[in-house]
Amino acid sequence: RVAYAPAVGRYLEDVYNGADGVDNNGAGAWLLAINAVAELHYVAATEFRTAGQASVTTINQPIFAYYGVNAASGSVLTGSQLSTLVANIFGEGDSYLDTLHYHLGSEQDMTEQFNPVTGYRQGAKHLTWSYASFITAIEARNTFLAL
Repeated sequence: RVAYAPAVGRYLEDVYNGADGVDNNGAGAWLLAINAVAELHYVAATEFRTAGQASVTTINQPIFAYYGVNAASGSVLTGSQLSTLVANIFGEGDSYLDTLHYHLGSEQDMTEQFNPVTGYRQGAKHLTWSYASFITAIEARNTFLAL
C-alpha cells in the first residue's frame, strides 16, 4: 500500500479557507473528507469480506485493477483474488488515516482543513464534524478487524 493517500478537499474551485473567507492560498483538504474516504474503504472491505465474493463488471474492473486484482468482466473473485482485493482496499483506508495523522502532527487537534500550500491546519478549530468523521472511520475499521 502507499504510505500516504492524497488529501481530499471539497471541489476544485473551492476558495473558502475556513478562517477569514479571503482567498489566502484557497481551500485545503478537509479533515472530514479524508476521514470519510477512509471509512468508505473500510466499509467496502467489510462488505466484500462478508459477502465472500465480488462480481467483476465493466464498471468496477478498472477499480479492482487499481487495487491489484486483474480479472475479466463477468468473473467472480473468491479465494486469494478476493483476499488481495480486500487487503488492498483496507490498506488504502489506512493510507488516508496516515495522511491525516501526518498533517495533524503530535497535537492531533482536528480543525476544519489543511492549508493547500503549507499543509498546516486552518479554519475552524476543534471542528466537531472532523472528530465525528474520525470516530466513524475508526468504528468502520474496527468492524472490519472484528470479522
